[in-house]
Amino acid sequence: MAPWKTIRWGLVAAIVAIAVTRSGAPAAQASESVPQASAAGTVPVTVTGRPVGRFPAGFLGLSTEIRAIEGYTGFDSNAVNPVFERLIRNLAPGQRPVLRLGGDTGDWTWYPIPHTARPLGVRYALTPAWFKVVRALAAAVNARLIVAVNLEVNSTRVAAAEARAIVAGIGRPWLEALQLGNEPELYNVLAWYAVDNVPHYGRPPSWDFSAYLQNYAAIARALPDFPLAGPEVGAPAWVDGMGQFLSSEPRVRIATVHRYPLGCNPAQPATIAELLSDSSTRDFTAGLGPALAAAHAHGIPLRMDESNTVSCGGQAGVSNTFAAALWDLDASFELARAGFGGVNFHTREGIVNQLFTFRRVDHVWKGQVEPDYYGLLAFAQAAPARSRLLGVAGASSGSVHVWATRAPDGTERVVLINMATRVGRTIELRAGSAGEVANLARLRAPSAGATGHVTLGGQSFGSQTSTGMLSGKLRTISIPRRRGGTYHVWMPAASAAVLTLIRG
Repeated sequence: MAPWKTIRWGLVAAIVAIAVTRSGAPAAQASESVPQASAAGTVPVTVTGRPVGRFPAGFLGLSTEIRAIEGYTGFDSNAVNPVFERLIRNLAPGQRPVLRLGGDTGDWTWYPIPHTARPLGVRYALTPAWFKVVRALAAAVNARLIVAVNLEVNSTRVAAAEARAIVAGIGRPWLEALQLGNEPELYNVLAWYAVDNVPHYGRPPSWDFSAYLQNYAAIARALPDFPLAGPEVGAPAWVDGMGQFLSSEPRVRIATVHRYPLGCNPAQPATIAELLSDSSTRDFTAGLGPALAAAHAHGIPLRMDESNTVSCGGQAGVSNTFAAALWDLDASFELARAGFGGVNFHTREGIVNQLFTFRRVDHVWKGQVEPDYYGLLAFAQAAPARSRLLGVAGASSGSVHVWATRAPDGTERVVLINMATRVGRTIELRAGSAGEVANLARLRAPSAGATGHVTLGGQSFGSQTSTGMLSGKLRTISIPRRRGGTYHVWMPAASAAVLTLIRG
């Protein structure tokens, strides 16, 4: 979704959750005592141990614009930015990451056709160099790509040529699906291009979901035989048509929707309080049940393949703060609980929602990692591929959110988050079995509004990184199990942590 879009999607969210970190290999440990003043505010929570969801391989992914990918990779297919590659791998350890290349620029792009004039709404052409860079990136990180094909141009010839070029140029080993169009519900709402300051729209005023189904079918028939992802919609009325769309398009093998908890509204800017509220967290997936049911009835996953904190590129003072890290983690867990097959967080250089930015100095790539990336990294470490989400009793209201996972190797982790920005909480946690001890690692920053100084298990990327790896000494804290079989964990305001239960 581009920065200039001013559509405010309905707020919805059902999220509970967390910023995390894995204790990993042995590291510096210390015991932790609970502040005496916290006793009155203790929150009792029990991990039931019953699986209530799962994390398929490639659950956590990234999304960026077709036109923006070279800002991350560089233009040399023989020397793709290694820091970017590492940051991608961090989010999908032991898995094939899912990368989506689309967004608004998907409908501004074409593959040039000989003796054919460039359509007026097209600003960008796919080139052999672009394909080489994208293929090199995909091979380096063993990615699964979802790549956009222009639907707004409304030409079977243009779409077919572009789709054939994508399949041939990237290659079937790396290409998961073709995505036809981006947010088609806006084609008659937002101008596609302008001539002499006169706006031109991609579709007429009469454009609606029924017309879209017919149009999509006509364009899709012209594409090469390859799996599709769609419908790439975010408006509730169009999301509700998921069942009808999937029934009419059996080639769609990944159902996709977009959602941001907060919209871009210059008259009423988003705030951290809104981002961390129940309407943006616990209610995040509200209204998406019918779309989930439709996808599952057709035997395919529903993927939220474009999301982030605030639409239209983000809101300064919200999207670029530590609060965004807490929200990212919480949202990822909530989507798994709801039954989503995955989520792609949208980023591109130059927007407030960006996860990272890069520069090349004397042939060395250096990256600046934003706070919200830490939240995604913590989630990736707390929910390994094919983990199970476990049931949690308690903390169903208020600022404390709790999640628990069980990895394929049996390791259990409990993720704790305090969404309150001013008040600390003590969590009385009942989890695991009697023979276990718990190591705790924290995700912290000076405040919810901090734009730097974020640490994960005491480590960070610093002001810049040339490796894409956390640096510094990993710090975990030993949490003793009390006589009642509980762990007491003090959670400062606006912070998160993960307990890793280790059998003694």
